[in-house]
Formats: sequence, structure tokens, C-alpha cells
Amino acid sequence: MLSAIVYHARSLALFAALSAGFIAITYALTKAPIEQARQAAANKSLQELLPADVYDNNLQATRLTLSDADSHALGFNQAQTLHIALKANQPVAWLLPGRAPDGYSGPIDFLMAVDRDGQLLGVRVISHKETPGLGDKIELRKSPWILQFAGKSLAAPQAAGWRVKKDGGEFDQFTGATITPRALIGQIKRNLEQVVKRQETWQQAYALQVQGEALSSGEMSSGETLPSSETLPPKMPLSALPSTEDPPTEDQTP
Repeated sequence: MLSAIVYHARSLALFAALSAGFIAITYALTKAPIEQARQAAANKSLQELLPADVYDNNLQATRLTLSDADSHALGFNQAQTLHIALKANQPVAWLLPGRAPDGYSGPIDFLMAVDRDGQLLGVRVISHKETPGLGDKIELRKSPWILQFAGKSLAAPQAAGWRVKKDGGEFDQFTGATITPRALIGQIKRNLEQVVKRQETWQQAYALQVQGEALSSGEMSSGETLPSSETLPPKMPLSALPSTEDPPTEDQTP
């Protein structure tokens, strides 16, 4: 009897070890393809967000690693990359990631483009786990809903307008799905606030980065300086913007 119990215990332990190993191998094999697919979607979105005549640089190559504080404000726990659109070596738009942590089925990752006046040029969702047929309408291939953000800013609409219409705001929601658009709208607004607050610092950091790269490559001497960038338009003080707390979330019907 005892030997039978020991035999079954060992069998179960062996089965558990084999199962854990299989799961680990599967994760290792699929992690890279999943990340590659996500990166491909992000690269495609970069090109979609800005018309080709707006910039004259390589968007992939023109980038700045954001601070942990900036990345956290955009919804991430790890440092993120900001892409910069240039025209005649002057910044004309920022392309930054965002993560809405409170989607119905998990985080919603997106990219957005903002010009130097703080106006949204576009938003594209690059990954999510929202309910098919309901929350997945945040994807452009499923619905034009995401296009309504182009032209918006912190001043248009005002803070109270950055909500779904069901909550008294200006943005459409989906029938049977309010949590998904509510989460995305809230994070897009927070991203815009970060751009308005930090874009001057980002421009200065990028100028120093370019100067450091030029010094390293020997393209300029240590006594030279880069031409100064155009002055950014006056930043909109966040204190001047009315702020409202997000209303309580509701259950999202499946």
C-alpha cells in the first residue's frame, strides 16, 4: 500500500515537472514572435499617424528614451521610447506610447502623435485583449471610432469633455461596452497632459543627445554647439485646466 502511494506521488511529481517544463518552453518559443508582432504593429502605426509631407526624417532612428517618471505617467512600469518627427531639423511632432491599465480585459497599448501646439494628430491601438465584437472596436480595422481623436487637445474639448457621452463627455462609447473606451480616453488625456508639461524638456534632451552623438563620431569639436532650436510655443499651464475625477466604472456586458 505504501509503495503504491509513493509510486503515485512520484508519478504526479514527474507529470507536474514535465508540464511546467512544457509551459516554460512554449512561453520561450512564443515570447519573441509575440513581441515581434507587437513591434511590427507599432512601426506600422508610426507611419499611419503622420502624413509623409509633415516630416523629413527617419522616425525609427529619431528617438529619445524617456525617464521612468515620464514612462510611468504614460502608463508603463518600464522606460519607454519617444519618437520625434522633424522638419528641417526642427521638432514638429511627438510620437509617444501609452498604456491604459484599466481596460475591461487588461491593459490597452497605443501610440499617439501630438504636434508642438498640443493638438492630437492621431491615435492607434497596437495591442489589447478586449472582448471581440464589443471592446475590440478600438481597432481601426474593426471600427473608425479611434479616428475621432484627431484634432483634439486639452482645450478642445475642455476637461469635462474628455469622457464618453454616457458620462457627459464628447466621445462616443460602444453599445454594451463602456469600460473600454472610458479607459482609453482617460489615458490619452493623461498622455496629452504629459506632452504639454514635458515637451520643452524632451526637446532639450534630444538636442543634447544629438550633440553627444556628433562628438562621439567626431563630426564636431567639443567647442562647437548645435544651432539652437526654435522656441516652443508657450506651454499651457495645467493649473489653468479644469480637472474632474473619472466617474465610477460600470460592469461591461459581455
